[in-house]
Amino acid sequence: MNKKVLFILLTLVMTLTLVPAFTRTAHAITVGAFDITGDAAGYSFASNTLTITANGTYTISMATPGTTTTDKIAVDSGLTAVNITLNGVNIDVSATNYAVAFNMNGATVSLTLQGTNTLKSGLYRAGIHVLAGAALTISGSGTVNATGGDGGAGIGGGGNTGSTGGAVTINSGTVNATGGILGAGIGGGGNGGSFGNGGAVTITGGTVNATGGNGGAGIGGSGDSGAGGAVTITGGTVNATGINAAGIGGGSLDAMAGSGGTLTITGGSVRRTGGAMSNEATATNGANGTGSNVYMTTLTVGSPAALNSAITAGSIGGVACSDTPDAASGVYGIKDVKTDNDGKLYFWLPASSAKSVVITTGGIAYVGSVTPSTAGTAAVTLFDITAPILTAGTVNRTSDTAAAIGFTTNEAGTAYYLVVASGATAPANTAVKAETSLGAVSIGAVSGKAVTLTAGAKDIDVVVQDAAGNISTPLKIEAAAYAPPPPTLDPQNNVTIGGDQINLADNASGSGWTWDATTKTLTLTGDLTDEIKIASETEEITIHITNNVNVPKITKTGNGALKITGEADNTLTVENTNGPAISSEGDIIIDSGTVKAIVTGTGDTEPTIKAGGDITITGTANVVASNSGTGDAINAGNGSGTISITGGRTEVTDQGNGTNPYPPTMSGANTVVIVNGRMIFGNSSSGGGCDAGAGVFALALLPLAYAGMKRKR
Repeated sequence: MNKKVLFILLTLVMTLTLVPAFTRTAHAITVGAFDITGDAAGYSFASNTLTITANGTYTISMATPGTTTTDKIAVDSGLTAVNITLNGVNIDVSATNYAVAFNMNGATVSLTLQGTNTLKSGLYRAGIHVLAGAALTISGSGTVNATGGDGGAGIGGGGNTGSTGGAVTINSGTVNATGGILGAGIGGGGNGGSFGNGGAVTITGGTVNATGGNGGAGIGGSGDSGAGGAVTITGGTVNATGINAAGIGGGSLDAMAGSGGTLTITGGSVRRTGGAMSNEATATNGANGTGSNVYMTTLTVGSPAALNSAITAGSIGGVACSDTPDAASGVYGIKDVKTDNDGKLYFWLPASSAKSVVITTGGIAYVGSVTPSTAGTAAVTLFDITAPILTAGTVNRTSDTAAAIGFTTNEAGTAYYLVVASGATAPANTAVKAETSLGAVSIGAVSGKAVTLTAGAKDIDVVVQDAAGNISTPLKIEAAAYAPPPPTLDPQNNVTIGGDQINLADNASGSGWTWDATTKTLTLTGDLTDEIKIASETEEITIHITNNVNVPKITKTGNGALKITGEADNTLTVENTNGPAISSEGDIIIDSGTVKAIVTGTGDTEPTIKAGGDITITGTANVVASNSGTGDAINAGNGSGTISITGGRTEVTDQGNGTNPYPPTMSGANTVVIVNGRMIFGNSSSGGGCDAGAGVFALALLPLAYAGMKRKR
């Protein structure tokens, strides 16, 4: 075998060896009801159980999202560095005795929550089975609902002979742990005649709802006298409920209560609710029962209260709260703390004289004073001292006297407004509040609030007063003078001059022009830089000249005639590179004034004056039409019209440009009639003046300036 072939074979072997390993870690593999990512050598699946067999990082989700399975998850005992992400996992084995949804087996596991996860175990087993010797740390942004069977904790111990819970740390996420009968929410599991103690539970953040079954503590020991463990809370929002047992402490049954264990609270909102036979742990702010005793102090945030609101800042007795508590310095921990459904917080403070309290949520500071007492019943309602903040003012003026305004407020309340002259000194907030109410407004964007004002530019000052009586700084909304919107344009009956568009039925005027809707007359008094475009289906439109006026182009569409009139000695000059300079889809009538129509483009083929119908030059009109291209000077009907010159003076010039040696100066396929008018022809090419096609060419009483006219054949 030569070296080249050997090299290719070795490369192929190496590639095939590497590809499966990459695939195992990069893509989810389906095992049972689960999809799992991670090293395939680190897990196995047998007897409906996905077992993590090696340290490593794994993500587990449902192979079919949204479904629930009786397949289970387990971690081999002795593993110390297992990282598992649960993403929407739903396991329910509650119908099977001794079945465990998630079994820790004495391992150390970091569990990250994504989405909502549900873990339900069977008789004598915890939802997440964490026995003494195992350690579980929970974090993430998701939720886990862990439910034990009878005798099992939600998270912790379980067994028909009783079992103590292992170490549980919760740093973030939402944890809903519910024990079965005799089981703690988080802690020990037990059975009649035997019990399990609570393990070490540390909560630094997140939301924790721990509920024991009958006889089990919310956090702590199981029923039948399980003792509470060592519980440390530095942050988070914690609700711990025991049924005939402690909220946080010992379990109980038949008048026998387990000892409370130790409870250290240096932060968090912690509400514990125990039953009649409970043995609650004594709360201190030092580790393992050291430091000062602390007592529940209830703070109601706002009136009306701010419900389910995250706390972003605060201070107690002038000492700022922090995500990192320090009991020695009086710094209380507020990481992941939020008010409950009643707008309440449950802080644990040493008994003392009155302390000032400031709590900030939603950008609003609430203040009050409370005297923590050994009875644990001290309570205070904190009041809002922060005025609302208004931003993003908008206005839609609908008339001289009406407008609709909008704005954004960071607090609910009642809004008021005051209208002042544009640019006036801003009024005091109390002056605005004393004026007109806009009614109740909610947090966020406010729109469509009707206001009344007078003609001209105005400033509309707006304030919001919150429920505590705080009034915002006025927000100035500038309302320009009302400008009526342009009428809806009739596409078949309108006049367009540059940016001005008007309906034939509406009077209007602009620089150098006036439109009379009654007589349908456009009077031109000055030069225009834009083309005049007229649309008229049936009505005759008159352009009247009262001055010497220059216009680049006149175009009329529709069947109505275009009539041009003018005062004596006034000239309308319509000059453009491209023809036609003056055009109408209907007739054209010129009966007075002087009209000069000029096409200067030497390559243009269009006529200078062009009508879809007939062209009539009459009265005292003076018409000069010239074309430097190959088009006619005057063209009627595109082969079907009549040119009638019955008065005035008409001068037509067609340069021809050499392209057509005989370009007709005037073309009317039916008839060219000249009666009593004066006609002057000029043509720089050899030939051609008038072309009547196959029709009639008639002259009567004609003063001629060019004798070379002929009917072309």
